[in-house]
Amino acid sequence: MAESNTIGQARRLAQNPLRGDSKGMDSQKVFLTAEWRMLAMLNYEIDPGPLLPFVPSGTELDRWNGKVFVSLVGFRFLKTKVFGLSFPFHRNFDEVNLRFYVRRIEGKEVRRGVVFIKKSFPAGPLPLWPEPFTTSAMCRFP
Repeated sequence: MAESNTIGQARRLAQNPLRGDSKGMDSQKVFLTAEWRMLAMLNYEIDPGPLLPFVPSGTELDRWNGKVFVSLVGFRFLKTKVFGLSFPFHRNFDEVNLRFYVRRIEGKEVRRGVVFIKKSFPAGPLPLWPEPFTTSAMCRFP
């Protein structure tokens, strides 16, 4: 049986470094490089009503077969660098996040995105992308 596109994408992300399209770019211009490892993704169908207040302006909820989903995602960030630099206590850490999916139509192109409802990091130093780089709530766990 062929795997779904979403599962295939998740497996590729878990197996390969997450670097964006940094080929040929100066490493100082790439904000974040890291590897995602040990990825676990739990998807739940949800009534869209509770998510509507969180949908960013200019986007709409993305649906799969007419259904809206939220995902609980846990993984290890490894070899993390910000603008090409490693920082003590911020290189390798676990993250758990709760997210849902949106899309925006520009001409004939559909652009998809993720809205993070909550992100959790281990106790200790907080990873280096505080509020200027994200609008999701962050918390630490023991």
